[in-house]
Amino acid sequence: MKKNLIQKILKPITPLLFAGSLFFANPQPASTAPSEFSLSGGLGIYSMTEELAKEVYGSFPRGKVGLDYAPKKIDEQIPGRLEVGIDIMYASKDGQPIEYTEGDIEIESSCNFSILTIQPVIKYHFNEKEKISPYVGLAFPWMSATETIEASGSYYGDYEEVTAKARVAGLGLGVLAGINFPIEDKLSLFIECSYSKVDAKLKEIEIDGEEWEVETTETANIGGVSLEAGLKFEL
Repeated sequence: MKKNLIQKILKPITPLLFAGSLFFANPQPASTAPSEFSLSGGLGIYSMTEELAKEVYGSFPRGKVGLDYAPKKIDEQIPGRLEVGIDIMYASKDGQPIEYTEGDIEIESSCNFSILTIQPVIKYHFNEKEKISPYVGLAFPWMSATETIEASGSYYGDYEEVTAKARVAGLGLGVLAGINFPIEDKLSLFIECSYSKVDAKLKEIEIDGEEWEVETTETANIGGVSLEAGLKFEL
């Protein structure tokens, strides 16, 4: 009697429990929509367009990290994909040693040039859903470059050692183009080339640890061309 009563109570409940267990256990399909944020990192070469800088330093090895954001509402209304983000790059290289001799003057010097770049970027990807996705973009770089010169030698019989440091900085404009090659669901390889023009002003001069007053308003272009490759991961 008691057994029959329990069976009657459970009879309408059991199908509901079974159906509920199927609902909660059934995995939902993963979203195929592109992620809004992506993180990238790469290495490449950078060369300034100023002839003297190219002669002394040549091409720089440069590292790059970037964070991009793709607004989904805009992506739904255009055939490709729009991204806005920020890139941070750093390059440093020792220049060619210089020896100077004239009469009683003998000088040897070494130099180093380093460049920090922080730039907002806007990129448009043409074929985000395709296997290969070319893109173009605009950049607005802020660049800060520091040159350090260490010189030693004899000057009419007196031996001297001098360390001089100068820093220039400025804002500019750049253009870029690249290609994304998908590797996995959220991972891709990118190759990117860029050109920038940045007219930088002298900000600081330091000689043997002592700051000197800046008295010039002249500018120097520390922009240039670059070629970089790296990986991009959708967050």
